[in-house]
Amino acid sequence: MRAFWTVGLFFLTRGLFAQQAALESHEKFDTAVVSLLAGRCLECHGQTESAGGLDLTSSSALQRGSDSGDVLGKTWETSKIWEVISTERMPPKGKLTDKEKELLGKWVSQGA
Repeated sequence: MRAFWTVGLFFLTRGLFAQQAALESHEKFDTAVVSLLAGRCLECHGQTESAGGLDLTSSSALQRGSDSGDVLGKTWETSKIWEVISTERMPPKGKLTDKEKELLGKWVSQGA
């Protein structure tokens, strides 16, 4: 019986550590996205100035879209955000790196 509880405790503890690691990974991901948006996008797409009607300061603001409508699309590849990034119209002050594009793509694909 003791072996049963030991094995059960092992798997419970293992599951808790896995959840904690996943949470920490998600928090690092969110921090990276916020940092990228703050450094490269919010100067023009923040609360005080939202060029084209696009406010990137919150998920709900992003969901509202821009003056030209929905910016998220059904997939990253069909989103307005991807269109302006891939054609290098945005950001105007230096293009995003492939790693930054990948990060934004993952973020949008996961529901922004």
